[in-house]
Amino acid sequence: GGGEGDGGRGSVWARPRRARPPALRARSRPHRRPPPPQVTLHHSCQRRAAPRAALKQLEKLCQQTLPNLPTGLISPLLHADASSHLLLTDAGGRVKAALTFRLVTLHHMGTHAPSNASIEQLLCDVVLLAVAPDAQCRGHGSRLLGLARQQLRDAAARVGSPAHTLLVQADDTAAAFWRKQGFRASAAARELVSELCAWRAAENPKFWGATPMVATMGGKAPRAGGRPAGDDDDAPLHTPL
Repeated sequence: GGGEGDGGRGSVWARPRRARPPALRARSRPHRRPPPPQVTLHHSCQRRAAPRAALKQLEKLCQQTLPNLPTGLISPLLHADASSHLLLTDAGGRVKAALTFRLVTLHHMGTHAPSNASIEQLLCDVVLLAVAPDAQCRGHGSRLLGLARQQLRDAAARVGSPAHTLLVQADDTAAAFWRKQGFRASAAARELVSELCAWRAAENPKFWGATPMVATMGGKAPRAGGRPAGDDDDAPLHTPL
């Protein structure tokens, strides 16, 4: 028999469905850009010397990106007392680009000028410029070179030098970059490299296959016959960033 009031038919009771909770929308997180690379200035002869770990990274970076530079020259150039380093690091402290330079005072040639002689010109010798492969084509090299130019301007203003020049021994693979930055190959550039090498060969080697180039920022172009300052008056000129 059937149940009561069901007309003799069996009743089918459906289990009530539970209401599904509304779907939780994932909160959209704002896209966080990685912090921009930081540039720090370090002087080998001062308290703000670059950490050993950073110099090790820089040495490996030079070996990786500057194959024409003899490996045995990299470490002495980086650790020279007169060297200064502009290091560009990412958020993790990894060196992604670096520029090593030296500021040298040149006196008039012909006579051994005394230490208190007026400065003929101030020279920024760009020793190394290296950029990691995954950081290239982002303007890092131009940025570091611009900061080196500012260092040269500040030093020239402090000592009252009307002429200040940048010198680089450009690798053939990077000559186009240096020309874009205003550097030009000239006889004066070649003579400057020769005179620096004659002054202190260990600290101023001639790079094989490189093209000496100069960029003048003030006054006249460097004149052949400029003499680097002697041992008593060659203290490197540095200005913190």
